[in-house]
Amino acid sequence: MNHVDFSKLPSIGTVISLDDQSYELIGAEPHTRKDGSPTHLLTWTSDCPRCGNPFLLKTGLVAKSLNRRCEPCRARAHRPVSGKMRSEPVSVIVTTAQAGRGA
Repeated sequence: MNHVDFSKLPSIGTVISLDDQSYELIGAEPHTRKDGSPTHLLTWTSDCPRCGNPFLLKTGLVAKSLNRRCEPCRARAHRPVSGKMRSEPVSVIVTTAQAGRGA
């Protein structure tokens, strides 16, 4: 899998690993799409590989890509985290939250 694609709402505490970077699901809120259909917006936390600061990002249940850096580092227009452009999709690993973990 090279993108986030959940068919149902994942549990709080679910972790996505993209290369060496992890994203933890810390929240989900109901959302209405432009066409009026209901969905959820997911809030993830991760650490910026450039500066190490934590940052938040929001996705839908399906996302073609994830931000890898915090806003200040993205604004500096640095090269890709790996130092080169990717010619092949990356692998995304999803770890489901354990029972009793999260809110």
